[in-house]
Amino acid sequence: MRDSKRADRRKYHFIYKTTCLVTGRWYVGMHSTDDLQDGYLGSGTVLSRSVKKYGKDAHQLEILEYCHSRKNLALREAEIVNDALLREPLCMNIQRGGRGGTPGFLVDKPTRQKISELGKQRWSRDRASLKQKLDEELAAFSMSREEVLAALVQPDGKLNKNATRALTKLQTDRLAGQEDRKILARRERLVATKWAFILDEIENPVFGPDLVQQIDAFVFNRRTRPTCKICNTPTTFFRFGQPYATYCGAKCQLTDPQFRNPVLKRYQH
Repeated sequence: MRDSKRADRRKYHFIYKTTCLVTGRWYVGMHSTDDLQDGYLGSGTVLSRSVKKYGKDAHQLEILEYCHSRKNLALREAEIVNDALLREPLCMNIQRGGRGGTPGFLVDKPTRQKISELGKQRWSRDRASLKQKLDEELAAFSMSREEVLAALVQPDGKLNKNATRALTKLQTDRLAGQEDRKILARRERLVATKWAFILDEIENPVFGPDLVQQIDAFVFNRRTRPTCKICNTPTTFFRFGQPYATYCGAKCQLTDPQFRNPVLKRYQH
């Protein structure tokens, strides 16, 4: 059961210093307890990350001095954990002493700056290994023609609407010039790479920039654009049951002698 006794009613009140034996960084704080062997190491944000990363055994707590009461303890911590201490390069404290707890909404400007600096340092440190791991995964990515077709065509032979829609809406330069975002958005980059690979596989300059046309040409295995049955104008693919259009438009369709339609007179002059 959790002990709910108030901190100011504890037996011992002391200032401590917890040091990471791996990095040499340290944290100074205050603690009130009835058991000097309670295993407490500190509750600072950066210290907690250090303990999580290196383990409790890699951290050592040292009692610097005792105080008679919790109130005197807070005053003493405020004297020790000051702006000069916060500027120490190995210091893991991110706010002045005497407040206790994690900084909340009333965080002063120096504290915010230090939090920002710590975040930038951590990102700079982890960025290289993260980028290398991601690049290795992307370098191993490949797809065969069968796999491309499986992504674009359903088992019944119809085009996969979801795949077609994804290709149609794809913006190939969406992530251009945003290296950090590409690294952070791992799943987004992998998906973009997959579609970019498919585009490279199906690319055919004859059918221009229209991705739907490119998909249809790839699925129906056409290397040249179909032409109108009447005027030989390049036509587009149909999406309703046949691979490509027979006519370039309604006028040619209605002027075809083999196409019977009572509205033919509309186009006769």
